[in-house]
Amino acid sequence: MKSTIFQLLFLLILFSVACSDEPDNGCNADGITYDSTVQSIIEASCNNVSCHPGMIDGWQVLADFSSYENLLPSLENGAIENRINTEDTGQRMPPESWPERAISQEDLDILNAWICNGFPEN
Repeated sequence: MKSTIFQLLFLLILFSVACSDEPDNGCNADGITYDSTVQSIIEASCNNVSCHPGMIDGWQVLADFSSYENLLPSLENGAIENRINTEDTGQRMPPESWPERAISQEDLDILNAWICNGFPEN
C-alpha cells in the first residue's frame, strides 16, 4: 500500500513538472520580446545616425539594426551576442569611445536573456 502511494506521488510530481507551459531553458526571459523591451535598447545604443541606422543618403551603413528583420542575420550568426559580451574592448559594442551609447548591466542582462530564449519578436 505504501509503495503504491509513493508511486502515485512520484507520478504526480513527474507529470506536474513535465506538463509545464514553458520550457525551462535557463534563460529567465519571461515576457522579453523585441517589441516589448529590446527595441528600445537597440534604438538607444545601436540604431542611431552614426552606427547602425540602415540607409543614409541611399548608402548602406554597417549592419542595419533599424528593424527586427534586419537584426536577424546578426542574431542568428551570433555576432550581436559576441560583440556585446566580449572582453576585448576593441571589439565590444557599443564602443567605449561612445559612453553615451553604453549598455547598462540591466539592459545587457535583458539582451542576453532574450538571445538565450531565441530572440522572440512579439
